[in-house]
Amino acid sequence: AGAGPVGGGHGQGKYAKVTLAAGARQQLSLTYAVLQAGPHTISITVDEVGGKRLLSAQTRFTVPSLYAADYGYPVGSVGACDLWYCEGTYKVSRERPAVKGTQEGLQPVRLSAARNEFEPIQLVLRPSQGLFGLTATASELTGPNGARLSADNVSICYVYYHHVTHPTDEEGCEGWWPDALPPLEEPIDVQPNQNQPLWVTVKVPSGQAPGDYAGKISLSAADWSAEVPLNLHVWDFELPAESSVESGFGLGAGEIYRYQNLTSAEDRAK
Repeated sequence: AGAGPVGGGHGQGKYAKVTLAAGARQQLSLTYAVLQAGPHTISITVDEVGGKRLLSAQTRFTVPSLYAADYGYPVGSVGACDLWYCEGTYKVSRERPAVKGTQEGLQPVRLSAARNEFEPIQLVLRPSQGLFGLTATASELTGPNGARLSADNVSICYVYYHHVTHPTDEEGCEGWWPDALPPLEEPIDVQPNQNQPLWVTVKVPSGQAPGDYAGKISLSAADWSAEVPLNLHVWDFELPAESSVESGFGLGAGEIYRYQNLTSAEDRAK
């Protein structure tokens, strides 16, 4: 029996073999890994020895966006803990596998920002054994021609997970959702075989010299420690202190009409 993606999907096919006597029954279980969120179609086939096909079928399923696993960059492994990172635009589920690379040593976490900009990344820890009393600190970053970026410009929070039992829209699902970002001011415990992202935000002051900067993030827990290289590229332009662009995300005209009780076409146009 085998299972695999249909139409060039990104899942990995799985197969199992079994010998059955005449009239016997047996249940087969195939673990199937899918990296991308969204709708998928899977094919299921059962073949007899010699190539005779006994069954061919397809079924559809959907992976919620929370469980996407097709993003991220490897950092490396220290002891029993895998380290990887991603941009701040992702919701990192507790369950998704770590991103692993092939290079030796710890690879740097990389981010870019303009002057007068805040830029976050998520540094994710996934230990196979619990980490107790985890703390994290950032060093000063050094740049071109002796330029320096104080450690006071780097803040570290940890991603807090809330258990959702009643999804509120089609993008949601039951499970542990990352949302709140408490400052990492006190040590925390990281459970085994779960992701724990740290939300690292770098503020580039106005007038900071452009170029490439290097520093590190020091992680420490009971009987475990790691120093993750942190690389920052400062672009040679600056964002204004005040935005001149008006925006209203997720605010439709219908909500405004309802809230203001605008019933006539004239009032709505105004």
